Amino acid sequence: MTSATPEPTELANPVFGDHFRSTSAPATHELGAGLVLETIGMSIAASEGTLNFGIIYGIALRRNPRRAHLLVSKVLGKHYPQSPAIIEAAARVLALRVHAELSSGATPDVRELLTRELVEALRAPLMRHKLSHIDLRDVGTGAVVVGFAEAATALGACVASALGAYYVSSTRYPGPTSPSYGAFEEEHSHASAHHLTPRDRQTLDDTSATVILVDDELTTGKTIINTIRMLHATATHAAYIVATLADLRDAGSRTALDEVASELGVTIRVVALFDGELTVPDSAVASAQPLLTRLLRTEREVSGGDAAVTVISYPHAAPHPRDGIRTFDELNVIAETLTGQLAGIGTGNTLVLGVEEDMFLPLRVASLLEERSVDPVVFGATTRSPAFAHDHPDYGILDRLDYTVPEVPGDTARRFAYNLGHTYDSVVIITASAADTGKLAATATSLLDALSQRTKNIVIMEAAAPVKRLGEPLTGPVFGSYKPEDVSWLLKDLSDVVLETNLEDREVAVQNGSHYAESLPLEYQPSAEYQSLFDESLNATRDALAFHVAVVAEQIYHLREGNPVLLSLARAGTPIGVLIRRYLHAAYGIDTPHYALSIVRGRGIDANALTYVSEHHDPRLVMFVDGWTGKGAIVRELTDALKDYENATGVRFRPELAVLADPGSCVSVYGTREDYLIPSAGLNSTVSGLVSRTVLNEHLIGPDDFHGAKFYREFTDVDVSNFFVDTVSTLFTAELIARARFANSRRHGEEPNWSGWKAVERISTEYGINNVNLVKPGVGETTRVLLRRVPWKILVRPDAGASIAHIRLLAAGRGVPIEPVDGLPFMAVGLIHPQLSPGATGFDGRKAS
Repeated sequence: MTSATPEPTELANPVFGDHFRSTSAPATHELGAGLVLETIGMSIAASEGTLNFGIIYGIALRRNPRRAHLLVSKVLGKHYPQSPAIIEAAARVLALRVHAELSSGATPDVRELLTRELVEALRAPLMRHKLSHIDLRDVGTGAVVVGFAEAATALGACVASALGAYYVSSTRYPGPTSPSYGAFEEEHSHASAHHLTPRDRQTLDDTSATVILVDDELTTGKTIINTIRMLHATATHAAYIVATLADLRDAGSRTALDEVASELGVTIRVVALFDGELTVPDSAVASAQPLLTRLLRTEREVSGGDAAVTVISYPHAAPHPRDGIRTFDELNVIAETLTGQLAGIGTGNTLVLGVEEDMFLPLRVASLLEERSVDPVVFGATTRSPAFAHDHPDYGILDRLDYTVPEVPGDTARRFAYNLGHTYDSVVIITASAADTGKLAATATSLLDALSQRTKNIVIMEAAAPVKRLGEPLTGPVFGSYKPEDVSWLLKDLSDVVLETNLEDREVAVQNGSHYAESLPLEYQPSAEYQSLFDESLNATRDALAFHVAVVAEQIYHLREGNPVLLSLARAGTPIGVLIRRYLHAAYGIDTPHYALSIVRGRGIDANALTYVSEHHDPRLVMFVDGWTGKGAIVRELTDALKDYENATGVRFRPELAVLADPGSCVSVYGTREDYLIPSAGLNSTVSGLVSRTVLNEHLIGPDDFHGAKFYREFTDVDVSNFFVDTVSTLFTAELIARARFANSRRHGEEPNWSGWKAVERISTEYGINNVNLVKPGVGETTRVLLRRVPWKILVRPDAGASIAHIRLLAAGRGVPIEPVDGLPFMAVGLIHPQLSPGATGFDGRKAS
């Protein structure tokens, strides 16, 4: 390595005037590093052939007990406002170097050309629009780019956009419902905790993808190591590329990264614009104290001005990098819209300001504004990192604006903006919602107050309306009796609403046009004799139940690439979903997300619940779950509803339904096609988490609500929900897991032949009903008829025996005749006759004609 001394005389900024000089004229202002290097005894040695450090960096001092210095990049747009074209050019050069590692497409001549253009642009900013654009997207689609908050969120996005790769940034602000992929530490940082919260886990889990980690600087490599270990623990990627503006590691840190690569059996390559070694003595923090003490005495309080504030709405909420971005097309369209809206704000030099992590969309707007404006435009951003300003030509931060934000637990309220320099004609801030806009002026020393020192015109651009926020999932013990980890209910809690009516009144209401889902039947509570039948049936069938759960769970695991998301159809599907989730944990050690949502005949599936799931998980990983099939009406309802949802939103869920038992041969993912008593079919809420049937009533369910349901806390003493799933899940032994895997390996995947539907049509005709909706085949559906409806008669197979003992008991109690039928394809079939049950409902949930 050779010594590198900063060359600040080569640097210029198109709008950075003399410190605190009130002028709009472009002027040169130099930033350096020599003062800090001298004060704390740091040194920088550059590798052969790298950029000069002083071209792209200055150095300042910061308030941090772990690290005294702060690198001030001149091509990042974080601590130093810069021409957007230069920021994007630096990212493009970095992307080109990544491209060279991914393929042989980036020749040394091209890299040298772009690097030379970048340096010339930094020296002569008015030449910036002549920077070359090289299309690198031919190799990036097989890569995943991760950018680091807060400084490198825009840099990472620019690299991903140039490569055409999927992008996600880390965040210091995970939302309460953000899907957590993992967390890691940036040990030297002022705010050290990073979180990854992509809604699309599958892309990060794709082990064939090269992971590109983009950060503004690499000093020890500890953050990179922490990140790689976290990612590798979840998905064993073979290759990582670290892309950074400055690689300043010493020999020991470089060796440490190599050792991690060897330990994990992966390749880790590093590319950088500047490559060298930064030596920081152990005494650096102590050596900085005399100068820091002097600078502390010169700090000034914020004094606000009287800037005019204009709020402009834009029509769409932009995709956020922390959620993951597969294509930047939508962001680019939004940036175009915002730039067009800014056309009338007037002339003069403009600062477009990002706020902390939210940098990429403001940068794109600044870039488009710069292309179309004859006046200077720069991009900068606020930060959480506390550093000291010093009006000295060989120091990296010449001035600082302090402001405060509303305090939240675990976070200081102070924020900063550096190197803003002179007065701007306009400052533009872009926010995602009116709530974010409100934070800009929420304290007595707010960002808007601070900016009033530097401009008379502040333009805030916000989404026209807050992003639609759906309700949060409900979990036990607040709602339902299952453990919180077993299931999250995508339902609205209607527990305090009286919805139950007696059977006769409910039938009349349906006959007069009401939908069956607008009310609830009285919740049937079994007699002691009937309850004992439940216990007997569970004892008799638990081994078969456990095996059939295992068989269907193995299919789900492989069909959803080892990372399924379960959506059980409330409420019959929920106990089965809980059991499948428990099996997957026992067999594969995974904590499978499991939600219960509502589907209503004639009304379709809960679209808001689907939207919630699509915002937190990859829809391709979803598997819908129900308890059993009869004639297949819900299978058809689900298929049609998902097609309608895709047409309305563009989001596709696979219309596959997994069931424990498929006696009607309606699905291809099932545990068995036997028709036998699944104990959870024999009771109501007391075996389904004490949750009612779902409710869809326009007087109670608004356009942004999930469908509703009640939590019957009053039945806690007789609840067997957890007893049922605990009894079955204790049988998920290594032996049973092996049996299930062997059974699936021998399975030839019989496709559904809809024999159940054909049988129902035949029975409907033979018994003069002529309405398939009034024929309920299978043990489960027959039980429901006896618990909830006005049945006409029950057909049973002569050999059904003890498997329908509970049906015989219920039928006797209600005076319903039982008729043995030879050759019946189901153990039992419940019949409803409109003449005896005038309110019996058809497939659309309304009166059957």
